[in-house]
Amino acid sequence: MSSSTFIVIMIVVLSCSALAHGPSDDLLAAAVIGGSMVFELPGSVGVFRESGSAFYSISVKDSKSVAIRFEVSDLSYVGDEQVSLDAVYWIGKDSRNSFGPGKPLVLRRIRGSHTFSFHGQVTIKAVEAQPAGEYRGKITITLFEDRG
Repeated sequence: MSSSTFIVIMIVVLSCSALAHGPSDDLLAAAVIGGSMVFELPGSVGVFRESGSAFYSISVKDSKSVAIRFEVSDLSYVGDEQVSLDAVYWIGKDSRNSFGPGKPLVLRRIRGSHTFSFHGQVTIKAVEAQPAGEYRGKITITLFEDRG
């Protein structure tokens, strides 16, 4: 691969609205998700940050407390080869709030209104280890009542 080869990767987070209900069907929160996280990778070794971002906004009902679980699938090649990239993601500016494939992040005791921005980075250790082309992954967000 030459240094002018680009790999464009996108994690699509569809724009939608959601209402979360508790066990007694009480409304817990309303949420909006939007944007796409995009990585544009030159055909070289290195650590590369996202060039496009996504967000998750939530408004929790007055007296309720919720927990939010962020999970992500592998960032996998869209093609015949089964290849995934080394990627890690985090919420906001604090990379300690990170998550990756098989390592979910759970934020507890969330009250009021919040907007979380998604950030990430891909590490390329050897150019020949992955084919150039499109890669895709998915972030799954689960909201549930936090009673503890």
